[in-house]
Amino acid sequence: MFPFDFGFIPSTLAPDGDPVDAIILSQMGLPPTIVVLARVLRILKCKQTENGRSERNDRIVVLPLDAKSRKPMQPAVQFDAMLEEAISRFFVEYNKLQGKAFRVLDIDGAREAVDAIRKSLTMNGNRGSLRG
Repeated sequence: MFPFDFGFIPSTLAPDGDPVDAIILSQMGLPPTIVVLARVLRILKCKQTENGRSERNDRIVVLPLDAKSRKPMQPAVQFDAMLEEAISRFFVEYNKLQGKAFRVLDIDGAREAVDAIRKSLTMNGNRGSLRG
């Protein structure tokens, strides 16, 4: 079971050929197919290996925002070192169950995460706008 909601960022294309993955830090479960307004917090730079083939498979960590106030939905989840370690360990173990090796290479801040999202928009042929 995923510790938080897991989704993707529309109109993006990650190096693994899928949309950019997003971890949504929310204490309440979100319904499937919902679009979430969110603040970008971090990027987990990850490498996934399957059948001897390795590729980057990063995760963007976001905090959902209230659509009216643009403030974090309450109660807000704090992305601290303990949560960072728990999420990293979860993806390592989850992928092991799928027969894949998974390693978190680095964790960077919001600026690097937004830059990665922007690059993924360009990779997909889009010239969309993304505020930092």
